[in-house]
Amino acid sequence: MPFKAIDNRTEKIILSFEFESKFELKANHPLISCPVCKGKMFSRERNGFILHFVHNSKSENCPLSKGESWKHLEGKRIVYNILKNQISKLSEKLQILYSVDIEHRVKEVNRIIDVTLLCSNQPVEAHEIQISQISLSELESRTQDYSSQGIATYWYFEKNGSLTKEVQNWLLKNYGEVRYFEIETEINDI
Repeated sequence: MPFKAIDNRTEKIILSFEFESKFELKANHPLISCPVCKGKMFSRERNGFILHFVHNSKSENCPLSKGESWKHLEGKRIVYNILKNQISKLSEKLQILYSVDIEHRVKEVNRIIDVTLLCSNQPVEAHEIQISQISLSELESRTQDYSSQGIATYWYFEKNGSLTKEVQNWLLKNYGEVRYFEIETEINDI
């Protein structure tokens, strides 16, 4: 369930959470497609989820067609906004150099980063939101893939989530910290 799509008319990237509702989004961008597989998409807004995009038909080959929990979506949005806010506090000279991308594709290692800090349009930081349990081998593999491209990796785990002791120890040994987040939300029935 990605936040990013391409407007088929303008070929510009659009982010779903920059719109107040699916009605505003559809009025401004009626035809959208996936930035990875180019398949047709539509916007979805449902109770308990942030406005996001969905493929019109299931695409087994597209990494953006996998479902994500509302906590994962919200975590990505929060980290994206934090990085955007940090950039806005930089000097104008530095603001020109830095940008933030969500669901950034790194073709060389066939990975999609949840939230990416870019410098001169090149990824320099990968911010990965991890809600579900991840094996140490998968965490090391992703970290190594990003590192091979000169990208520093930051992992965020849900507080009281499914972080294993093995992964926690690896993070403490290699990063000196474990980054946690907690999302509280109130889901109202319509």
